[in-house]
Amino acid sequence: MRPYRLILTVIAVIILAATVGAQNPPPPLSAEPPAAQRAPRPPLVPLEIQLVISRYQGEKRVSSMPYVLAVNANGERAQLNMGADVAIPSTTFTPAAPADGKSPPPAPLRSYHYRNIGTAIICGATTTADDGRFEVNISVDDSSVFMKEESAGATSSGDMPAFRSFKSRNTLLLRDGQTRQYTAATDRVSSETIRIEVTLKVVK
Repeated sequence: MRPYRLILTVIAVIILAATVGAQNPPPPLSAEPPAAQRAPRPPLVPLEIQLVISRYQGEKRVSSMPYVLAVNANGERAQLNMGADVAIPSTTFTPAAPADGKSPPPAPLRSYHYRNIGTAIICGATTTADDGRFEVNISVDDSSVFMKEESAGATSSGDMPAFRSFKSRNTLLLRDGQTRQYTAATDRVSSETIRIEVTLKVVK
């Protein structure tokens, strides 16, 4: 009888342990910390960011292109892309003249390819420990066509255009209503100076 009682005792202990384990399961290994322990997410702040890309010939402003983006501080970055596909002449050839010598010579033929020209802007913002100031991250890519007759200093040949490109990456600290000019660079093709001006406004 003793072996039989011993077997029954072992079975009872196993059943009791399984029951207790089912009632109190261990926490999963990948459990997230309680909400009270997680850092609070900074609130979103709606902003209006205006960028003005200007070109100057000396002190004379020859062009000014404004762009306005709606940006949520502490949120996703805003993106803006504007441009067009420009036809670029690539090959010119003249067909053979008619053999009869009386017909007018054929007009030259020209083939084209297309190149994308325009402006791409990426802008994001975050709040800072200094109350009222925002850290604004700005990325600007700008390209344009430049013809020789626009300036005596251009380097293009014949009627073929030159292609200008401008890239800028910067981080600014701005308050509500503040305007700041953060870059000035001279275009080597046209001798024009490029300036970017940024204005921040809090949308209320």
